[in-house]
Amino acid sequence: MKRASHRLIACALALAAGLPAHAAPLGLLQAYEAARQHDPQLRAAQAERDASREQAVLGRAQLLPTISAAYGNSLNHTDVTDAAGASSVRQYRSTSASVQLRQPLYHPEGQAAWRQGQALSAAGEAQFVARQQDLVVRLFESYAAVLYAQEQVGLAQSQLDTLSQQQQVNQRLLSGGEGTRTEVLETVAKQQLAQAQWIEARDTLAHQRRQLSALTGLPPAEVSPLAEPVAPANAPERTLDQWLAIAQTDNPVLQSLRLQLQASGEDVRRADSGHRPRLDLVASSGHSSSDTVSTYRQTQQANTLGLQLNIPIYAGGAVSAVSRQALARQERAQAELDARTAEVVVEVERQHRLQLSSAQRMRALEQAVASSSLLVEATQKSVAGGVRTNLDVLNARDQLVQARRDLTQARLAHLLAGLRLRLAAGVLGEDDLRATAGRFAAVTAP
Repeated sequence: MKRASHRLIACALALAAGLPAHAAPLGLLQAYEAARQHDPQLRAAQAERDASREQAVLGRAQLLPTISAAYGNSLNHTDVTDAAGASSVRQYRSTSASVQLRQPLYHPEGQAAWRQGQALSAAGEAQFVARQQDLVVRLFESYAAVLYAQEQVGLAQSQLDTLSQQQQVNQRLLSGGEGTRTEVLETVAKQQLAQAQWIEARDTLAHQRRQLSALTGLPPAEVSPLAEPVAPANAPERTLDQWLAIAQTDNPVLQSLRLQLQASGEDVRRADSGHRPRLDLVASSGHSSSDTVSTYRQTQQANTLGLQLNIPIYAGGAVSAVSRQALARQERAQAELDARTAEVVVEVERQHRLQLSSAQRMRALEQAVASSSLLVEATQKSVAGGVRTNLDVLNARDQLVQARRDLTQARLAHLLAGLRLRLAAGVLGEDDLRATAGRFAAVTAP
């Protein structure tokens, strides 16, 4: 039995020796700053935001003047036969140059395109704000997953150490004739199970650290533990109705969808403008030399200024088809906005409820941890008095480990529910993350 115990301890030490050591834990704010620079999703959102900004420029360009220039320089070889039948060959160079300015005066399609570009640009900005807020939650979820995995490794290691000591006590009592072989087997069985849980916890920790590393671009590292105690708020910051009202106005995803709906409305007007005339102011200046056969060896300078009116009459039904397409897209945008609004309402209610229930669960689990600790001490004393058995002590310790595990999970869930609630309401910012980071142990330089 001693050999089995020694093999378990040797295995644990060997696995622990192969793990990288880190001088200082990674702080939450440090991880967030790294994620802001590295996260591929945020970088993609930033590029999309930059592209959407050009929509406003493209829309405004529909109403601004356009200037174009043309130049030609040709070498000509021409056979000319006059009315008398005489022919001649002309070889000459012809040149032409012109500049034209066109300024829309009445351009309903351009007006709609301008308003549509502004709406799409603003929608892109709102969508980027949503991605920034989403990064805060994604970062904390990954950070909390690493922390929870660390806690599980620590609990498993503590359980292994305690069971190793218990096994030595059982072995000593058995050698002295006071213990039983059954007690030794019970402890070894628990020890082997704890060893398997420890290995599983290490694998989970390595995976979660790698996930966080992919988000931040930093090497896998230990993260800061929660500070003690982690007390939940005594009263909710706002009522549910207040959170719902804030979400309706401040949620950036809803803002983006409203702007996209507005842009689709302008798209409908833009399509309908295909039936309307367009009036432009046109000014041009041109210079030509020997431009045609009839102007051989002649130089011309022409300056014009006038109005040009284009009236659409028939386009084969294309304008009506485009209008129907735009109306269908507008209906789709409205449906997407309605669906997303309902999702936001459900999410706000869910996170508000989780924030309240997780606070209550934390208090209950804190009492459970305290009670389980007392139970372990009382059971150990009862074993000495012959009232309880070795198995009762082992079960009491399992109960204590489970209570500590559940308490860590509840603490992290409480913090995460607060962030998710503010995310759903659209008011999550870096100040909220800094406040959450204050709930963790301070990071000290090595």
